Amino acid sequence: MKPTFVSREDVRALLLCALYSFVLLFFLSKDSYIRDLFYRGDSAWFFTAGKAWMNGMIPYVDFADSKGPLLWLIYGVGYLISHHSYIGVFWISVLFYMATLFLAYKTCRLFTSSNRSALVVVILSYFLFQDHMEVVGEDFAETFVMLGFYCLCRILRNGVSKDYLPCALGIGITFSACLLIKWNIAVMTLSLIGVLLWTVIRNRQWKNLRACVYGLAAGVFGLLLPFVVYFTLCDALDDFIREFFCNTLMTIENSESGSLFPLLKIAAKTMLTNEIGVALILVSLFACKRYKMGNLWIPLCIICFLVLSSFSPAPQRYLQLCRPLYVFLLFPFVDICFDEYRNDRIIPRLCIVFAGITICIHIAFVNHFFSSAKEVRMDFYRAAYVMSQIDKPKFMTCGGGQHIGILGGCLPACKYWALQWGGSTKMEEERIEALHARKPDFIVWREGTNPFKMITLEEVKAQGYVFYCKAPGLLPDEPPVEIYGRPGLRLPPPDFTVTDWDIYLKRNIFGI
Repeated sequence: MKPTFVSREDVRALLLCALYSFVLLFFLSKDSYIRDLFYRGDSAWFFTAGKAWMNGMIPYVDFADSKGPLLWLIYGVGYLISHHSYIGVFWISVLFYMATLFLAYKTCRLFTSSNRSALVVVILSYFLFQDHMEVVGEDFAETFVMLGFYCLCRILRNGVSKDYLPCALGIGITFSACLLIKWNIAVMTLSLIGVLLWTVIRNRQWKNLRACVYGLAAGVFGLLLPFVVYFTLCDALDDFIREFFCNTLMTIENSESGSLFPLLKIAAKTMLTNEIGVALILVSLFACKRYKMGNLWIPLCIICFLVLSSFSPAPQRYLQLCRPLYVFLLFPFVDICFDEYRNDRIIPRLCIVFAGITICIHIAFVNHFFSSAKEVRMDFYRAAYVMSQIDKPKFMTCGGGQHIGILGGCLPACKYWALQWGGSTKMEEERIEALHARKPDFIVWREGTNPFKMITLEEVKAQGYVFYCKAPGLLPDEPPVEIYGRPGLRLPPPDFTVTDWDIYLKRNIFGI
């Protein structure tokens, strides 16, 4: 079976993946039309960073975090689509999920029929949204991980000379894209590059080796070079390297369980209790023999991803990256079941059933976050009323509250406008300097979560900031945040209200 890269069948599959991705995210994404703008954490952080970039601020100089510029660019484009909501990010995530599902389908098509591949994709979507809090960096990285595995499987399965250059290009893009989202994800993808090069060297395919080197170089540098040129022109390349690589490593070491032995303990516990991961390894070993996948290279890459994902202070977040790889668990299982049943005509109906089950199960998980949203909605929009009185106000968080950044077109007040876990004392000192210089227009305060206790509420008040209102916390079970700002701003009138339709239609209430 040697399908082309894009056929008429693929066009139909791509359109179905697009439709299914929209339906899934419409019900299951916090960025959807039917969700409010609060009860979110990391995605609000990324949106503020992307918005700052699109407003002329320089990444890693005017604002910084441990994430890569490609992730901020994605959220920056989302901001350009919609300044006052996450709808732009919603539509971008639909495209990324469409690509992830389509690449999963293409991977399955290397080994089984189109109907069975479609069923695998629908079942896979259940796992992709398991415990899905919000669309974050790992969601976008999943697309590139799936691209890398598809390209490697195509080489191992078919071994056609004309495939080596485009597949190596895809794996190169996988590495550079993951590097520009989170560099530790890129470390996982090195296994794909290693297997690709070792395969051609071992078989002494020197012509194919040259194609692989050219493809990898084009994929890596083609995506990486524009960012390097941009940071060089902005005189920010040193800041980019220091903040994204050095400081990120430092925050991992400073965070709880960030040293070697706790991480080893976490990794061992995660691997031993990850039943699906163990099943994935065993079934992929079986699939190597059944489908002639080229020795044990795919299981080896899967093991690398599982182990490196577990070797983290927050393994459950990184194990999300392994969920697209469940295709190697699912398509052998589906094949065996229907080899016995010998009737593929029922598969389209099964796809509809599994899609409905996926949405119904996971929508309950998402809905429980927003079950109390209407009760506290006006607290959030009262804060928006206050903050929108200043054009693109600068804000800084103390102890949490980055979700407030969507309000009033807020921009970071200083480089470390929100302090990441494992942040250093030096970072907090820079925040104190910004506070004393009165750079923020607003301070978002949450009691009891400031890791260094260096900025106190008394100090905030001493700099002339006054309390205006409270707003919902990051999650329903967390305490509200308090909004402190420059004096002289107005509170909303008693009859100020925001309706359900304002939320559903994502109206620009304050003209941002």
